[in-house]
Amino acid sequence: MAITTEKKRDLIESYKTHDGDTGSADVQIAILSERISALNCISQN
Repeated sequence: MAITTEKKRDLIESYKTHDGDTGSADVQIAILSERISALNCISQN
């Protein structure tokens, strides 16, 4: 299950280091962590 655009936007807003930031390490780690969590939920079912 992919993360929604809204969830991704929220993650970017929470972890951005400056305005317009979508690619910093903090943002990328947050997005990847969310994807991993979603995969873990799927694999546990």
